[in-house]
Amino acid sequence: MSRTILYSSRRGYGAGALLALCLAMLGGCAVAPPHLATDGGAAWQRHQAWVRAHPNWSLNGRFALNVDGRGWSASLRWLEQGTTYRIDIFGPFGRTVAQLEGGAQGVSLRTQNEPLRTADSVTALMQSALGWSFPVTGLRYWVRGVPAPGTPISSQRIGGSGRLSELNQDGWTIRYLGYNYAFGTRALPTHLRLSNGNVKLNLLVDRWGTAQ
Repeated sequence: MSRTILYSSRRGYGAGALLALCLAMLGGCAVAPPHLATDGGAAWQRHQAWVRAHPNWSLNGRFALNVDGRGWSASLRWLEQGTTYRIDIFGPFGRTVAQLEGGAQGVSLRTQNEPLRTADSVTALMQSALGWSFPVTGLRYWVRGVPAPGTPISSQRIGGSGRLSELNQDGWTIRYLGYNYAFGTRALPTHLRLSNGNVKLNLLVDRWGTAQ
């Protein structure tokens, strides 16, 4: 079975382009104290309500993934419309290497020169087709600065501005290292650092938008 590898290094992030990306992600970032919970107050409640009221969104960004010292990096465009989503993953020079689509009927993934693959589990499908995966189901919510519904929350920390600074859910620790005012006065995350055991994921959001 062939596998699409966007960028791989057994020694971790050793190549120049990936190193530059990781340095940009890590530079100047302070790690929030773990496993603390505070009352976010009215601002936190307003943010959650705003997210629920805006199910259609898009983002353009970059990610760096490390599993047991092996690394991948890529750019992505994420389009969310209600209960359906599409994630386009781009390799070097903007080449599309994978298209992932999901919804109530399941998930499908298309890679270059290979037939369309379908499955019920997005994680299993990505692992089988690409050789790596990230937590799409939870990330659909985490990336907007809210917990995923229907899954117990181990702990969360809300800053004084009413923004989520750390979340522990579904085995993942998500730390929020940057926000930006993407929609008028509404600030959305621009830098997330996720970890689950030997899996580390850094995500940078370059641009937020509204899906049409």
